[in-house]
Parts: sequence; structure tokens; C-alpha cells
Amino acid sequence: MRFLLYTLLSVWVVSPTVAQAVRIIPADAFWEVGFPWLAGEGNSSLEPFEMPVYQLSCASCLESFGAILKGEEEPSSLFFLNTHKPEDREVAHAMIATVLAQPDEENQRRVFRKLLEAYLVAPELYLNDLSEWRRTFLKEWGGGAVSTNNSQPWADALNQLQAHNRLLGWLDVYQTPAWLSMGEESRRVLADEDLDDYQRQFRMLMVTEPSLQPNLGDGPVKVHQIRFDAGFKLDATGWTELVAQLEQGALWTWSEARATDSKWVKQWRAKMESLPNLKSRRDFFIATFRAVSVWKQKGHWSLLEFLKSSR
Repeated sequence: MRFLLYTLLSVWVVSPTVAQAVRIIPADAFWEVGFPWLAGEGNSSLEPFEMPVYQLSCASCLESFGAILKGEEEPSSLFFLNTHKPEDREVAHAMIATVLAQPDEENQRRVFRKLLEAYLVAPELYLNDLSEWRRTFLKEWGGGAVSTNNSQPWADALNQLQAHNRLLGWLDVYQTPAWLSMGEESRRVLADEDLDDYQRQFRMLMVTEPSLQPNLGDGPVKVHQIRFDAGFKLDATGWTELVAQLEQGALWTWSEARATDSKWVKQWRAKMESLPNLKSRRDFFIATFRAVSVWKQKGHWSLLEFLKSSR
């Protein structure tokens, strides 16, 4: 189902470099992040030519999950989850973190199936009441070496779900259930000008930094879309305005530039991506740019210069 993401696109912060979309996404990018836990033992390492895309709030997807658990439908060796809806993302985040906390693939597969079976009993309840879902997934977490307070499985789960969303956004796969083909033409990224308004809006939501997105569930909002080059220099006024846009909510993408690929920026992003949830990442992200905005009072400076000076 198509949806309207926002009603007003406002300020852009433009870098000197405009990112060029990758035309063909390598098949390895899909095989590396697909979830293997629906497949039978011995089949979860296969690299399939097609992979299903499910959504936890999709009735047809839940029917397919149920048929797989009953042995009535053959599962793919890998599958994707579309979590563009906040409620889907919350439930999936906890589910995948619980699975990743398990010590080996056999236990991961067992726990995933048990959680999925429990979820199918009352999906609307869990989507609308995360506390109920918490009681359910904590029963399956287990008492191993990885505690529920360990940030690693939570961060890994969030990163993997966002990797799914980005790939789906680039390929304009917004309906579920769907199938991802590894044929080269199916992995081609359409240019923005080849998409209609709804498709462009879906892509922006899926490929941008989720921790900065505004609350899109409260009706019409004013959204800042920001394409940013870490080497791009702003003065004090420009940095102050950028911080205000981040605090209001933003659809944030990085330009593919040498500065963005520097070790300083990669280390900073790795630190952010090690945090366990979107709130902590948002706080970290905005705190960085607040610090950048007051780093100097004269001239122009970049995020990259700031990160270098902080080491």
C-alpha cells in the first residue's frame, strides 16, 4: 500500500557534491544481511535467487509465516523484514535482538520460531502494547552470557533492520509480501526522476538516518531533507540553523564524498551505530552537531575538521 510521507518539504542543506546513486546493487549486499532463521537446518546458508519480504503488520505476511511454521509452506533460506512503520520496527527490533543474543544458529532458529509463533497469536496486541511484547521476548532471551542490558545485540539488530530498509528503499519495494530477485535488472536502482511522488517519498524515508526522522505518526509535519557532505564548511550561523533543523526532525542522507569516507567520520558513525536504540543515536547525533556549532565563532569549518580536532 502506498502512503504519503509528509506534506511539506522545507530547507535543504546542500554540499558541493551531489551523491550519485549506485545503479546495480551487488547480490552479496542482500545475502549478507538476510535473516536465515525460517529455513531448515542445513539450508540457512544457501544464497537464494529470490528472497521474500515480510512485514509484521501485513496480514498476508502473517498467513505465510503461519503456513511455514506448520510445515505447509517451504521457507526461503533468507528473508527480509520491512520495518518502515515505527510499531513494526519496535517489535522487530526486540525480536531480532533476542535472537542475536543466542549462542549459536541452532538456538537462534529455535528462539525466532518460538517468538514468531507467540507473535502470531496476538499481533495487534503486541504492535500496540510493547510492554506485553517485552514480557514475551524476555521469556525467550535466556540466561546465557549476553544479558538484556548488553547493547551489542540491540545495536546489531537495529543496524540489520535498517540495512533491509535501505535496500528496499533503493529498489522501491514498498508492498508486502514481495520477492527480491537477484537478477541484475531487479537490482537496478531507478533514478529519482523516474519515480513518482509516492515512490520518492518512500525512498527518502527508507534510506535516510532513522534516528533523526521526525514523528510521522502525528499527522502532517514539516520535514527538512538534508543531504550532507562531512567536509562541507559552514559558519556559526549555518551550523546553528542546521542544529535547529536536526532538533525538529530531518530526513538525512550523506553525500558520497571523500570526506564522508574518511576514517574520522567512519569511526564516529561506528560509535553511533554501536548504540542500542534510535533515541540514544539521536541524542548522540545531535550532541555532536551542537558541539560542532560552538567549536569556533569565526570563519567556516566542517564536521570532518571538528572530528579530527577531537582525537
